[in-house]
Amino acid sequence: MSLSESVYSVLNELADGQIHSGQSLGGRLRVSRTAVWQAVQYLGRLGVAVDAVPGKGYRLHDPLELLSYERIMADVDDAAKARLKQWFIFPSIDSTNSFLRQRRQKGDDQHAQICLAEMQTQGRGRRGRHWVSPFGCNIYFSLSWCFNRGLDGVIGLGAAVAVMLLESLQQECAADFQLKWPNDVVCRGDKLAGILIEASGEAGGECRVIIGVGVNVAMPAKVGDKPWPIDQAWTHLQAVTGRRHSRNKLIAGLLNHLVKGLEEFAWCGLQPFLPRWKNFDMFDGRQVRIESAGSYVGGLAQGIDEFGALIVKTTDGLQRFHLSDASVRLQKH
Repeated sequence: MSLSESVYSVLNELADGQIHSGQSLGGRLRVSRTAVWQAVQYLGRLGVAVDAVPGKGYRLHDPLELLSYERIMADVDDAAKARLKQWFIFPSIDSTNSFLRQRRQKGDDQHAQICLAEMQTQGRGRRGRHWVSPFGCNIYFSLSWCFNRGLDGVIGLGAAVAVMLLESLQQECAADFQLKWPNDVVCRGDKLAGILIEASGEAGGECRVIIGVGVNVAMPAKVGDKPWPIDQAWTHLQAVTGRRHSRNKLIAGLLNHLVKGLEEFAWCGLQPFLPRWKNFDMFDGRQVRIESAGSYVGGLAQGIDEFGALIVKTTDGLQRFHLSDASVRLQKH
């Protein structure tokens, strides 16, 4: 379900949380009152609750902070501002990763482009899974970046970005955040944020990556009367902390950490991130069960190596598992 310009315009008017009559909205936007009503109904189907106040008009049921380039940049530090060259912010898009990938395929592959969206209609996670991306309540963005050490030089990047993501969220709020291999941020075992990295290039030359980030900030349990079609336990920041968070401020903090961390990774690889990963590794020292190539292996997780592979002590000795061919869960007793 996409978001038309007229619907977004109505929402932008309502974002201040005040009551607006259908007549005043129609007058300012130069549309009919019927068009305003239709926009309100459409927003409801997107999960954005709008209250109709009899005799007065419409207002949002809950406050909503729309993405704002100006608000984000107010909290972006000078180092990140210098590196982030081109911005795209959309009310609705199929996928922020896909948008940057298509630009690259058309030859517009400028370093450090960033694409943000209020919602995604075809958001993707690891292994092609659908990433549920409702309007205006979470963070969805992708960042393009260039490395000069070839494809081998970005092995382990997902784990490094996960560390950057966790440390940024921890700076915003103290919570029981953990890292779940290969690159998820969880809280009390429930997924809070995820990463999707796409890389292209040559073995010994330039490598370009697109880093997709999704963070659950204030996600309602249902859309209408139906739960979200998510096949794993999940949570969001507002549920974890009990308070609202500015998405614009969170994005700025994430970009500050990403720019600094990606420059560190370009020089040093995953090595400096390994002790930081270990501090938050939810599997380290625990019995796990790994599915790989259609078979199952049990053992004691012992962290990750310099390539981001999961190290597991099994009855056959130490084994290493890579994100492309394995999924892991805690072993049930």
